[in-house]
Amino acid sequence: MAVLPDVPDISKPVDNPYRVDRHGASHLAKDETPREASRRKQDLARIASAKFKNFLVFHPIAQIIVIGTMGRAQFGSFGSVRQPISSLSSFDGSKMALLVDPRTGEMIFKGGRYDLSDQIQMV
Repeated sequence: MAVLPDVPDISKPVDNPYRVDRHGASHLAKDETPREASRRKQDLARIASAKFKNFLVFHPIAQIIVIGTMGRAQFGSFGSVRQPISSLSSFDGSKMALLVDPRTGEMIFKGGRYDLSDQIQMV
């Protein structure tokens, strides 16, 4: 199964992770790190908007940021947080959807269309 990273469990918050007193001073020891909430696993199927045969469907997709990698080194990206690639309705009225096979991690976009601004650059 394709996995998502573990996230902090918001149902079990950590009180005063930086050990701050009433005056706003932190009392962490020199090498001590702030206390973190326990982590829980994310279920990819739980955040999908639907299921279709072997795929989980995420629909509609509004904006896309693509980051290409080779191993751990990033070599390029399309779109950014400031200028994402916009997803528009297709000429037939369909909205863009992302289909994910949870067993292999394979993904495809279906429907809709992209709007690539002339200001987007390969970084």
